Amino acid sequence: MKCIVSSFGSAGDFLPTLSVGAALRRRGHDVRFVANPFHESRARNAGLNFIPAGERSDLVTGYAA
Repeated sequence: MKCIVSSFGSAGDFLPTLSVGAALRRRGHDVRFVANPFHESRARNAGLNFIPAGERSDLVTGYAA
């Protein structure tokens, strides 16, 4: 199955969604993760294909990086 998983917000929004995406991938699904580029390294480290959405911003301070 092909899946698109997305999350926008801070770690409290992102990390649970990342876990769902990683679980789907482990079960053999083709997962694309769409999120702010700030989260790219975590998504890729979880083995997910990453699609950036929007401008990279520091989600802690709210400033564009």
